Amino acid sequence: MKWLIKLFVKNSDNVSNPTVKKAYAALTSIVGITLNLLLCTAKILIGLFSNSIAISADGFNNLADAGTSLMSYFGFKIARYSGGEVHPFGHGRIEWIMSIFTSFAVILMGIRLAETSIAA
Repeated sequence: MKWLIKLFVKNSDNVSNPTVKKAYAALTSIVGITLNLLLCTAKILIGLFSNSIAISADGFNNLADAGTSLMSYFGFKIARYSGGEVHPFGHGRIEWIMSIFTSFAVILMGIRLAETSIAA
């Protein structure tokens, strides 16, 4: 992780700088997305080969985590835009909207996995 910070976060020691904070947020989102996609793929394949619904469900949990990290990443990107004619106060609240979408996605996935478990 230190290598990634040196590579992608300029002036990484100045954590009070908003630009550095945004770089850290983007880096952690990208690392989270990548690792969760790798875990998702591995767990779903292992679950399919072993006929384990639990391992496959855990793989889909990792897919949901990758999706929430992706939504957070886009929220950070959109929130950085300042005010304009249409949105005079800027786009900072988009992070809240992305959090609501993330919550709904996780709840729906949980309901769907519960239905699948009961049906099996």
